[in-house]
Amino acid sequence: MSPETTDKPTDELSAAKSGGLLAAPMRVIRAAPDWAKANRLKAALIAVACLASVGGFVVTVLLLIPSDSDEELATLERALDALDAGYNFEARDLADRLLKQDTLKVEELGGPPFVLGAVAAAEADEMWPSTDRDRKYLAAARYLEEARDRGFPPGRRAEGLYLLGKCLYVSGQIPAARPNLLAALKINKRRKTEIHGLLGSAYLNDANPQLDKALTENGHYLEDRGLSPQQRHEALAQRAQILFRLGETAECVTVLDKIPLDASNRAEATVIRGRILMQEARALRANPDATTDELQRARQKLLQAVKVLRYSQGQDTLDTQATGKAMYLIGVCQMDLGNQDRAALAQFSRTSKLFPDAPEGLASGFHEAELSRQLGQDAAALAAYRRVLSAITEPENFSNPWITLDQLRARVTAAHQHYLRTRNFEISVQLTRFMYPLFSKVRTQELTVESYNAWGEALVERAASLPQKEAEAMRQEGRARFRRAARIYTQLARLQIATRHYHERLWDGAMAYYRGHDYRNAVLIFEKYLADETQPQHPQALVHLGSSRLALGDLDKAIQPLGDCIDLYPRDATAYQARLVAAEVYLEKGKPKKAEALLKEILNGEGIDPEAHEWRSALFALGKLLHAEHRHEEAVRRLEEAVERYGEDPQSLHARFLIADCYRQDAEQAREQLENDPAPTGREQRLAKIEASLKKAADEYRAVRLALIERQGRAKLTAAEAAILRNAYFAIGDLAFQLGSYDPTQYEEAIKEYLKITSLYQSEPVVLVAYEQMDRAYHRLNQPSESRAALEQAKVVLSQLRNDAPFEETTNYSQQQWGLRLDWLIGLRGDVVQNNPGP
Repeated sequence: MSPETTDKPTDELSAAKSGGLLAAPMRVIRAAPDWAKANRLKAALIAVACLASVGGFVVTVLLLIPSDSDEELATLERALDALDAGYNFEARDLADRLLKQDTLKVEELGGPPFVLGAVAAAEADEMWPSTDRDRKYLAAARYLEEARDRGFPPGRRAEGLYLLGKCLYVSGQIPAARPNLLAALKINKRRKTEIHGLLGSAYLNDANPQLDKALTENGHYLEDRGLSPQQRHEALAQRAQILFRLGETAECVTVLDKIPLDASNRAEATVIRGRILMQEARALRANPDATTDELQRARQKLLQAVKVLRYSQGQDTLDTQATGKAMYLIGVCQMDLGNQDRAALAQFSRTSKLFPDAPEGLASGFHEAELSRQLGQDAAALAAYRRVLSAITEPENFSNPWITLDQLRARVTAAHQHYLRTRNFEISVQLTRFMYPLFSKVRTQELTVESYNAWGEALVERAASLPQKEAEAMRQEGRARFRRAARIYTQLARLQIATRHYHERLWDGAMAYYRGHDYRNAVLIFEKYLADETQPQHPQALVHLGSSRLALGDLDKAIQPLGDCIDLYPRDATAYQARLVAAEVYLEKGKPKKAEALLKEILNGEGIDPEAHEWRSALFALGKLLHAEHRHEEAVRRLEEAVERYGEDPQSLHARFLIADCYRQDAEQAREQLENDPAPTGREQRLAKIEASLKKAADEYRAVRLALIERQGRAKLTAAEAAILRNAYFAIGDLAFQLGSYDPTQYEEAIKEYLKITSLYQSEPVVLVAYEQMDRAYHRLNQPSESRAALEQAKVVLSQLRNDAPFEETTNYSQQQWGLRLDWLIGLRGDVVQNNPGP
């Protein structure tokens, strides 16, 4: 027999015995101390026997006398002898001493780790199934891998490969186990049956099962006629499981029938019968044309499966894991029965708690998480996801017959997307914290940053429909989420600095900082991105760099990248974006002519369509610029064009408000000119022009108000829209008051408009302005009692306004000043005399 196929080495004592004990007495005596040290129990028994005879006295003394040089006698041979004799403590001690002695030959370096691995494997065999046992097998595998790499001791390679393959398999390192078992199968004839059994389990329980190979190995295992009844029954149950998963149901049932009712693994067989019923039920329900009778039969099969699985729990013994499997499958049946999600949830919860380390426990925990999520129990779902994901520490060695790694990843990703869709962003972020190592670090961070980006967008979007103070607080919260996303993007960039994704991450990070209004960091990252001019977002990065510097108030530096964009990419749409931003920079610098020139370049550009965002924005911006420059006629022309073209654009309402303001300012300028030049020549025409301008302004304000009221009926106005609506109410009232100079009945119209304001804004300080204007209108109509009533009502409203109301933000006076002013106005009308008339 070749040395690779034997597992029992020789030593000096056994050699002496084989040569004849009387023929070589001195060899026995020389070998005895070493043998006795490695076999203390046997030596002690021999010593006791020898003491019974005087002739054995010399041998007894030799065996029992301790050696002064024990520490110097550690050899690989002695360690292997102790291992073979089953003296694991002595074998480990000798192996440890060999490592410390550092006296091994090169060809012996694999000896100590082999002994240590074999001892650890033997100790693990004696332990109950548990996490500690798995760790012990894993430790044994590490020693045996080292022994294999350094070289197994002579005659031990066959046993070493077998032990290594077994330890790797039992500790969950299934892909690594198979090549070692296959190598052992070729040279370890004595362990052939065991190796076939291990290979069958390895192919079956792999993360990606190879069922055909598992069936073949199972068949080889069953060929051994020396199997015990229990071993054969377990192999038959495994074969039935393989056939079931291959879809060979009839053959599966045939194999199950070979397992006796009194077999120790009868519960395992019963579980498989329950699974067959479940499969038959699903086949019936999967038919899109299933009749009511077929659906009812499917339900009955599921109910029968539950009974069979409950029965298997009563048949279970300590040698199998049938109870956990049955409990898990009962939960699956409850889900398939429909309308039993809460019952299934309770079942999975119990199973995951009772069998936390079993495959059924993990699969149950995952279903618990999924059902909790579907039932809206997000905290419970998150806790269950955390337990399941935390248990997956080595995805490459993951193996679970109920759920694959790909299914886990797909469904966890789906859960993450569900929380994004339902805007439960806090849970989505928490979920990503447990995703590693199921997902790579990069993928985990990608999902995390997706959560923060979506969170930021949702907050900013929601802020648009809130009052100004609340809206700003929410916008700041949204920007904080963008900044958090930006920090993760920069981390990803560092992780992927040597990949093609590096600049993508820089771009994403810079944009997130930009959206988060962290313009200083945005500038830094944009500059890094722009260092490579070949990047596709280079022109856009120049625009955003200019915008960021503008936001920081660094106007001179802002112009440079904007100019580069215009010069380097004249045909790119971003060149027009750059002109828009540059125009804003020049307005900030107090150079409206340069801003106007840039805006006109956009409007007169040949390569841009009027429907383009940049063209539209330039038209509105030019109208605003002209309004600010008091070039009212040009402003009205541009703004009216913008409103006509883009009436649905939110900017159009502001544009119409500016048009009205242009007419109002024209009327004021004409009145000032009239007062400064009261000559009668052309007076009538000038008055007519003033009146016409006021009416045009009033018409535009009314159009703006009507549009906003209609919009308010559909959705809540933004803070900016609400401000425009309020200003339109006041403007219409003020214009009616001014038109009263031409038509006294307009004072009554003014009072009607102010009354609307007092009704709509009665809890805001600005309502006091309306009461004061009503007083003036009543005074012009010579109605002193109504005038006094308006002022007295203003005092009542003032007393009801909050002390922290924004008086000075929306009016010209503080709360105290308003009290003094109202008293003064009442006194001025001759109704009340105050000692202090006030301002």
